[in-house]
Amino acid sequence: MRVRKIDSPKNLSIKFFSKLKDKKWRKKSNLFLVEGEREVKRAIEAGFKPSTIIVQDGNFVPIYENTAREINVDEFIIVSKSCAEKISIRENPSEVFGIFSYPRVKDINQVKFEKMNICLCILWVEKPGNIGAILRSAEAFGVDIILVSQETDIFNPHIIRNSTGAVFNLNIVHTDEKRCIDFLKNFWVVSADPNAKSVLWEIQPKFPIALIVGSEDKGIPENFKRISNQIVKIPMLGKVDSLNVSISSALILYEVMKMRMSLNK
Repeated sequence: MRVRKIDSPKNLSIKFFSKLKDKKWRKKSNLFLVEGEREVKRAIEAGFKPSTIIVQDGNFVPIYENTAREINVDEFIIVSKSCAEKISIRENPSEVFGIFSYPRVKDINQVKFEKMNICLCILWVEKPGNIGAILRSAEAFGVDIILVSQETDIFNPHIIRNSTGAVFNLNIVHTDEKRCIDFLKNFWVVSADPNAKSVLWEIQPKFPIALIVGSEDKGIPENFKRISNQIVKIPMLGKVDSLNVSISSALILYEVMKMRMSLNK
């Protein structure tokens, strides 16, 4: 394992790592950056092996140098705070970063339909922060498979951050609308729509179940509403007419988790 120390944010390696904030550069290099002690730890525990571990000079150095040797990373880099600020997406940079190679993207044609109780379809959610928050809820409430669009980079640093690293423990599959509709034929399909007549606690406890949430501004396309067995809304008493898509997803997933747990008693 190569060990080195970098103090200048103008260093070429630091500039390279900083570029990983950009989707085009991640795609070109086939690398993504994970920031944060919790997130790096969850990635490693999930079986992702970093090629490089970067640590701010300080108390974390001996801890993560041991970790780096144990998992046999290629390079361990100790950096100054100014270097960490250059790499970071956060206002206050983390102490620990990891550089990982992209795994092979899962395609819906490769999915084996077995032991799937809950599917979550978020093809039209675009904002990385919302996607990350939804993934965090999905992991917490036991979602078995998550369908995302072909364009979604699930290792966007903002998705990783907002999922608190849950992205590494989830079964996430890329698909398009046509193949998604074919796949959903295996499920009892429930869509979320603020104009629905039914409310979320009227969801029928039929498993396997697929939950569909739409984009932040346009909602769910009509062709997906047509294949839905139920369309439900979250009732509200206040003057606002909608909730953030990540909050809506969490509420619906919690309701479905309660149904699943009651059936397993």
